[in-house]
Amino acid sequence: MWSHKAIHSNGLGWVRAFIVPILLGCIFGVMRQAHGADTSDIVLSEGFVDGMTLPAYKMLVISGQAPIGRTLDVKLVKDNVTVTMARVTVNSDGNWNISLNEQVPSGPYQLKISDDERSKVINDIFIGQDDYRARNPKGGIILTTHLRDDMLLQPGETINVSGLAEPGRLIDIKLIKDQETFTMARVQAARDGQWRVTMAAQNAGGPFQLDVTDGTHSERVNGIIIGRADIKKAPIVSEKTVKKKATIHNVVKASSEPKPAISEKPKRVPNQIKDEFFLQQFDDSSWPLANLTSLQDIPKSETLIARKHVHFAIDPQVVSLSVGQTNQIEQIYINGQALDAAQWQRNPIKIQVPSGIFRSGDNVIVLLSKKQWDNTRFIGTTGRFNLNIDNFNLELSSNWSVFYTSEETL
Repeated sequence: MWSHKAIHSNGLGWVRAFIVPILLGCIFGVMRQAHGADTSDIVLSEGFVDGMTLPAYKMLVISGQAPIGRTLDVKLVKDNVTVTMARVTVNSDGNWNISLNEQVPSGPYQLKISDDERSKVINDIFIGQDDYRARNPKGGIILTTHLRDDMLLQPGETINVSGLAEPGRLIDIKLIKDQETFTMARVQAARDGQWRVTMAAQNAGGPFQLDVTDGTHSERVNGIIIGRADIKKAPIVSEKTVKKKATIHNVVKASSEPKPAISEKPKRVPNQIKDEFFLQQFDDSSWPLANLTSLQDIPKSETLIARKHVHFAIDPQVVSLSVGQTNQIEQIYINGQALDAAQWQRNPIKIQVPSGIFRSGDNVIVLLSKKQWDNTRFIGTTGRFNLNIDNFNLELSSNWSVFYTSEETL
């Protein structure tokens, strides 16, 4: 028979069997919250929303959560040009924090955070301007920054249009193709000048144009395509287009060594290919990604540009590039500087890169194809584009941002 003491102890044992796991679960749950969020996506800290205002003349502190160990590129973009950027690695708690350079009062900006697999964009950020008059001093129409020429929409995707205008003004919005209006809407700007409207989804097609007017001021978005495109043509740039000469700070370190691999007079680039495409700070986030070994869908008669960001923790000393047999590369740019093709070792190509061209931090390699290139073996039969740095080999054939333009327009 069980004694009273034995029965009492056995009852407490059952209580412990139920209560202890529950308490441990609560403790571990609190610990997980204390160590940051476990997320499979990029999440920004509370307060980072479309239309937000950030302080002027102060470092811009950006933070959030993302998958542990991922490397994130954080960019502040205005008029499709990156004005400041930084790179950060997500810590073991799933948190990240980075500071961007201070800015003068201006806007609207986009904040873009991305890694190789995912991205997050905050639109219509203003620096040091938190009221309507400061944001829209001329009283015209300002469209949200997510609306841009040659943007892509999906069939069945509603079209969200928003922006700023003179308070109380009636805004007419039309989606037009070949002078035919497919859908339209009218909305009134609120007391703070903001307006937004959702327009009906459309079937695949294009290019469309979006016309926005208040009867006095007008804005237009051209070349909207509905329907996914793997490789999308960029707009043609005429000879009259003013080319922006962006300044690159600390691109090349001073050196007394001769640099024969730098071309004194790089080959003339077709008018449709803007000089800024070769610069490090050019924002290529809207270009689709492709592998250099998988370009069969691009016509051979198209001139191709491919951009790749590489990051070094320290200044590399001895650097070379190697490419397979029978490649179709016309020119290679590193951080905006053209390498002299006359100095390349052929079959396979091997290029010694002068010291000081690559540097610690972010670097960009740009490839310009020949006019008549073979899209089945762009980088040769070996299918490799290698970066050899201080006797360490880095294979870079995947995830290039690509652009191409019809040869007929060259």
